[in-house]
Amino acid sequence: KLQGIDGERMTTTVVKAQYGNGKTNVLKYLSLYFESHPELNIHLLYCRADVDQTDIFIFLLRHLQNNSMKELVEGIKTLRERDGFTPASLANNFKEDFAHIHEYTEKLFEKGQDDDTVRNLVYLGTGRLYSIGAFQKYGLAKLTDFNRREVLVLFLNILAEIRYRVVFAVDELEKIHDKSTRRMAYFFNSYRELYDLFNKIKGHYLIATMTQAVEIPKLSQPLWGRIEKDVVEVSIISRKDDLSELVKLIAELLQVEVNDAKIDEIVSTILRKSLDSNRFVIRAIAETLREKPMLSFEEVHL
Repeated sequence: KLQGIDGERMTTTVVKAQYGNGKTNVLKYLSLYFESHPELNIHLLYCRADVDQTDIFIFLLRHLQNNSMKELVEGIKTLRERDGFTPASLANNFKEDFAHIHEYTEKLFEKGQDDDTVRNLVYLGTGRLYSIGAFQKYGLAKLTDFNRREVLVLFLNILAEIRYRVVFAVDELEKIHDKSTRRMAYFFNSYRELYDLFNKIKGHYLIATMTQAVEIPKLSQPLWGRIEKDVVEVSIISRKDDLSELVKLIAELLQVEVNDAKIDEIVSTILRKSLDSNRFVIRAIAETLREKPMLSFEEVHL
């Protein structure tokens, strides 16, 4: 899916795993990878779930606003000067509900506007500026939260046109579930609405993580019917071959020499412990290799 991030359709993956099995690590490693390869022009926006904001459109727009405003402004200025460019091409030709953002989109690409004006117009789209007066200043009717759906599509297509791709990494969705199953169901409903707009978004990628406690089919059968094949479950590392490979990697990291007999001994010890998360597996391997207990995060910072 990452290889197809510059395609004709947005994609998504849901990573499900218990605490300590590596969900957040996947996102952090991806972030480091893209930071180390700026030539790819792929930007991972890491964000934890917000229990007080369960509309995924407003949630993602806020993170675009906070992390990609410079690129949005530059993209708008670049595109409005491009020969043959038509704003309608970024907004489903203003068909269906996109008709509600027709005037706003045309104003956004109006030539001659300075950076501050363009930035304020983007703020009108994200919701940072929302008063009737703020819209009237630019001769526009007020956008509603419902219109944010089409605005998100528009903004992502602007970024795609300047070859700036975004990976939204939304972590710890279970926090919304812990707060309220009703909130989780509402979030999933907006997720389903976004999924239905994927074919109108040029590329980009949404990764969401949650624990096994969140049962998507029970909370939103319509969403589950769409993303069932996009769900990846990460279980505890338990196969001998995988554990042996992990021991070798950790030994290399710690600069400890191990032979095959030592590796087999460590693997057998780990299997007997019946550890219940990958975090504890890694910790136990490292402690065995170092032949002393590892300090916890709290102890390190005391």
